[in-house]
Amino acid sequence: MHLAFRPLSALAAGLILAAAAPAAPALATPEPPRDLVLTTAAPATATRPAGSAPRRVTPVRMVLNASATTVNRGAVVTFSGRVWQAPTGNQAPVYFYFQKRGTTAWTAAGSVRANSRGQYTKTVRATTTGTWKAAYRGTATRAATARGRLVNVLGTVPRQIAAYSNPATNWQSPRLKISTVDYRAVATYRCANTGHLFLTWNGDNFGYESANSSQASGTVTLNGHRGARSGYFDVSTWLDCTWSLKVYAGTVRVLV
Repeated sequence: MHLAFRPLSALAAGLILAAAAPAAPALATPEPPRDLVLTTAAPATATRPAGSAPRRVTPVRMVLNASATTVNRGAVVTFSGRVWQAPTGNQAPVYFYFQKRGTTAWTAAGSVRANSRGQYTKTVRATTTGTWKAAYRGTATRAATARGRLVNVLGTVPRQIAAYSNPATNWQSPRLKISTVDYRAVATYRCANTGHLFLTWNGDNFGYESANSSQASGTVTLNGHRGARSGYFDVSTWLDCTWSLKVYAGTVRVLV
């Protein structure tokens, strides 16, 4: 018997490859809002008398909306939705969970009770990016279901403008421009025995500032107020010390 095989279409092949591709890493910019249909465990089967007909488990519809899907850290987000199987008679608890971006664990976040029409509302304070899930656990005759909403949370952090690392005991950085008057330079160092580190900013037009430490290891932080100009940093340590330096000026908004 001769069997003929048709080649897989380009479109079908593309779909298979797309499904097999690994998930993309978390983005540094807010992800678009989306409604997530989440799997839930099936409700426990009720014990029925011998000889009786099995109960029919009917599907339940569910909707979950968010008042905002990209917010500042600490903002209030209101979730509202509906879970129903019939026009009325849908009173039931709706359980909320949160999954932080980049993790797999779900954390319980309380519950609310849907009214007769299945409507429910819950307010939360968003402190980190992640997915909020509303879950209906089902009954012996109504199927369990859940919906999720991704909420992007933006926070303000210092903007790093330069980073250096060098084993030299007396070192001068390349010239750089500090964009703001206030800046922060953080030098972390470690010495084999006793030691010290002296950090200096030499800005144009007498923009001189310094900080130092005489410990064997630690961190020297220069909270400067003579930036917004060009200049360079000096680092001075003992022979048996290693160090790194990071410079921050201004802020940037990122997902937190």
